[in-house]
Amino acid sequence: MLIWPSALSDHGAGGVSNEPGPQRPRVERSAMESCGSAAQQNYCFNRGQCMLLVDFNEYHCKCEEGYYGPRCAHLDLVFQPMGEEQLALVVVCVVLLIIGLSGVFYFFFKWYKRNRSTRSQKSQGYMGVESA
Repeated sequence: MLIWPSALSDHGAGGVSNEPGPQRPRVERSAMESCGSAAQQNYCFNRGQCMLLVDFNEYHCKCEEGYYGPRCAHLDLVFQPMGEEQLALVVVCVVLLIIGLSGVFYFFFKWYKRNRSTRSQKSQGYMGVESA
């Protein structure tokens, strides 16, 4: 089965509907054959299978997974969901990153507080010394 939008039905298989509202695709059956000559066998790219639509006398390609387009020339960048192992790995990495950043901030503030208190003690100590 092939699905053709009703707006593209110029091939004598029906007209465009004048009804208001969204256009629905029309489903038609069309006889298909494999492409005959060697020239048409190379019509499709990326190991696509060349098919002749007999009713329209046009060549079309049945694309392999990962490709699309009239001649299978475009790479299909499909988002594939993460597997359970990948999701678990991401969660572990994020938790380790948070723990590591927390440790860095803890030691930085501890160091900062200690250096700040020693500076204030030094500055106070010099003020109490009298010169002779």
